[in-house]
Amino acid sequence: MLNLIAALLVALAGQDAAPAAPTPAPSLDLVPLGRPVDPRVAAAAVGVFNQVYPHWHLRCDDPGFVRERIQFDVTLDSGGRIVAGPTVLKPRDDPAWRAAADSARFALISAAPFEVPDGFPGGRYRPTFLAERACAG
Repeated sequence: MLNLIAALLVALAGQDAAPAAPTPAPSLDLVPLGRPVDPRVAAAAVGVFNQVYPHWHLRCDDPGFVRERIQFDVTLDSGGRIVAGPTVLKPRDDPAWRAAADSARFALISAAPFEVPDGFPGGRYRPTFLAERACAG
């Protein structure tokens, strides 16, 4: 998904569009919900949700824990405040996964309100957070 967004940003860069933000590391799968994907909004949302990682504290010494992927439904307003959720998707009973999900949810809430660019529309999003990225620093 990020490769598609990056390709769209490169294509738009040749037009009279606003300069594209630097392409983030391919570590956040982001699915905007309820509207067509505008590459600039998607890139802004990736930057918004990347603000969660410094707040996410994990047991990185556990290899099983590091492989976890945690996905949420969350709605942000145009000021970067959470107005619905975060709701974890596809919860599992596995203790390592539940610990990762609980800590990711806490990090998501702790990071809000997010710093958002001017004109950020807010909306419903489905970010996926990777424990491996959080443990990488």
